[in-house]
Amino acid sequence: MGRQSDERIRDTITQVKQCFDRHGIDTIYGENATAITAQLQAHNQPAHTLLMVIGGDGSLLHASRALRDSDIPLLGINQGKLGFLTDISPDEIQQSIDTILMGQYTIEERFLLRTVHFRQNKPIATGVALNDVVLNTGGSPRLLEFTLSVNQEFVYRQYSDGIIIATPTGSTAYAISCGGPIMHPGLGAIVLVPVCPHTLSSRPLVVTADSDIEVAIGDYDENEMHPLLSCDGEVSFSLLPGDSFSVKRHEKKLCLLHPPHHNFYAACRDKLGWNYYGVSDD
Repeated sequence: MGRQSDERIRDTITQVKQCFDRHGIDTIYGENATAITAQLQAHNQPAHTLLMVIGGDGSLLHASRALRDSDIPLLGINQGKLGFLTDISPDEIQQSIDTILMGQYTIEERFLLRTVHFRQNKPIATGVALNDVVLNTGGSPRLLEFTLSVNQEFVYRQYSDGIIIATPTGSTAYAISCGGPIMHPGLGAIVLVPVCPHTLSSRPLVVTADSDIEVAIGDYDENEMHPLLSCDGEVSFSLLPGDSFSVKRHEKKLCLLHPPHHNFYAACRDKLGWNYYGVSDD
């Protein structure tokens, strides 16, 4: 999966196809996950299927949501900026693919979040996220008032620019820029990170992955702001005063495939600049 309009991605697609052809493996191509899904259905989805996502982390996030019910493992080649999820660099394509197709790889499961938007206690929209579910002010300069509950227990009422509800996968995305902790992707936990809270005592809160999280929007003047609820920064819902939303762990998990040299801490060193003063992995 990749955008042919990008010359770098187009060249990478050609390299990938050559690698698969050399191993006698059939390939199909699509610009996005919807196109891929349609082609898989047309081919009755072979038992051994791998989706290779060529692009940035956003492309893999899109694919993870679209294919969450398919149980197809995802492998990412980074043509974006950071590349926490798309962990094969373009100059490693041939070596990495050959190694993987010879059976040398690791498989990692990541859980997703499912959110439900309620209005007058009735569900009106649902969304799925691999990284995070985010409530924000929708561009208004005013602070947003909301209450947070976990497992039907009141946690706090807060005035802030919003809240980030992130998986361990998403802990190195938006959440980290708001002071959230880095969580190992194998943890069964969810982090709740306030965005610019109007208090000095508000800190990120880590809860168990099976928690039932609920956020209720305050009863402010409807004309003052239109808060937005987003999933992985893409799918968004517009909220009204008195609306609420719940966030739970999704019943489906995402399966990521990595080359054998993949290491979470090495990725942190590389992507977050942990190697100071020229200190190398050696």
